[in-house]
Amino acid sequence: MKIFALYTDILLTRKPDWFDPFVARYNPWGLHVTLKQACFIDDENIGDLKKRVAQFFSQRKAMSHPMNIRFNTIQTGSNGSHAIIVLAEKNEEIMQLQMDICLAFSDYTNYVDPDTERHQKNFKPHIVISYSIPESEYQKSLEIVKDGCECEGAIHTVILSVIEQRTIEEAKNPANVTVFAL
Repeated sequence: MKIFALYTDILLTRKPDWFDPFVARYNPWGLHVTLKQACFIDDENIGDLKKRVAQFFSQRKAMSHPMNIRFNTIQTGSNGSHAIIVLAEKNEEIMQLQMDICLAFSDYTNYVDPDTERHQKNFKPHIVISYSIPESEYQKSLEIVKDGCECEGAIHTVILSVIEQRTIEEAKNPANVTVFAL
C-alpha cells in the first residue's frame, strides 16, 4: 500500500521581501497547491494510475498553458495548529482543474486521514508558508506576516507523487514523482 497525491509546482514572480527566508525556515515541503489530496493506493494499481494521469494531461494539451495565480489572504492555523497559509484570489481556472481531477479520479477516495478528505471536498487554493512553527516562535512569526502577503506566480506543472510514507525525503525523491506540463 502506498500514498499518492497530485499537486502543482509554483514559481512565484512577486512576493514580499521577508517571504523566501520565512518559507525556507518553516516550510520544508516547498510551495504547492494540492489538487488531489493524499489517498492510499494498492501497489498493483500504481501503473494504472500513472497511465490515467498521463492520459488526463495529454487530453488537456490543446488548452494547456501556464496558469497565473495570485495569493493575498493570510490565514493562520486553527485548532492548535501553527500553520500559516496564503489563500489564492478567486481563480476559475484552478478551480476547474481541481474539479476535473477529482472527477477523473473519483474512484480514489481512501484518504489518509479525515483532514485530507475535508480539504479535498472544501478546496480552497492556497500555499502553505509554514508548518508547525514552534510555540516559542509563533508570535514572532505572526508579526512578520501581519501586514499581509501579496504573491503572484505561475503554475507550469502538476506532479504525481507516489510514496510509502509521508516524509519530506520520500516526497522529494525524484524516483517518487512524475511531472506533467500544463
